[in-house]
Amino acid sequence: MITNASPLILASTSPRRAELLGQLGVNFKAISSNIAEIHHGELTAREICQINAYRKARAVAKKHPDAMVLGADTLVYIETKVYGKPATLEKAYQMLEELQGKTHRVTTAV
Repeated sequence: MITNASPLILASTSPRRAELLGQLGVNFKAISSNIAEIHHGELTAREICQINAYRKARAVAKKHPDAMVLGADTLVYIETKVYGKPATLEKAYQMLEELQGKTHRVTTAV
């Protein structure tokens, strides 16, 4: 067991991500990065996730330089159409209607 390990910070307030780390028995602190996620039309969903995960981790790491910081981002997409987090309940319903019955993919970058 490592006794002098740096604290772990999850650069997210996502209840699901916190639950996953908790299931692993990992001690961590969750801190929101408060960054605006990018959704650039010329990038793939995978590239967007990688950039957003990095930006989240970097924003938190700048404020906590002695910690290990874990950033993650997840997107849903169909072919080249990328779905971000819906801003309203109405947008969430619209997104679900578009996805219903269609094969779609989910990608996460850490």
